[in-house]
Amino acid sequence: MRQLQGVVIGVDCRGNSTALRGATVQINGKKGWTHTLKTDADGRYVIWVPRDNPVG
Repeated sequence: MRQLQGVVIGVDCRGNSTALRGATVQINGKKGWTHTLKTDADGRYVIWVPRDNPVG
């Protein structure tokens, strides 16, 4: 297994960026593996993915 992580950030009409709490993140592997999760209060997500199933 390996860890996949990131931060979802949005930009408002004034150009200010902020982390998006509760954003939906869908991760798709090349062998049909898929998982959907939500970001935390700081816009972060983290998941362990199979090493033998690269993320596409």
